[in-house]
Amino acid sequence: MTFLDAGTMGLELLGYVCEATRLLLIDAVDVGKPAGTLVRMNGDELRGQPCGGSVHQLAVADLITTLPLVSDPPPQVVLLGVQTASTQWGTVLSGPVEAALESLVEAVIEELSIS
Repeated sequence: MTFLDAGTMGLELLGYVCEATRLLLIDAVDVGKPAGTLVRMNGDELRGQPCGGSVHQLAVADLITTLPLVSDPPPQVVLLGVQTASTQWGTVLSGPVEAALESLVEAVIEELSIS
């Protein structure tokens, strides 16, 4: 298991994840849900979202679209995220997002425990 703070690396991540069997992305999301909503999407669901469901623009969408081209088989992809209240730059979490963090951590632990 490898943990990596990828920030907005996008396609630069291919070298790190192309040989993975599973890929768990943890990110802020903007999928039109109420702020603080915990969101879980698999790779197929992500491919159907504008920008891959991530607030990091095309970074996630490009990555999940490219993985099948460079990985055989491509990794199973899951994104766990929290719907943002705003996509404006800032250094403080909104109340709903902050309140959702414990649930997000629990969801990440549960996802990591899947064999």
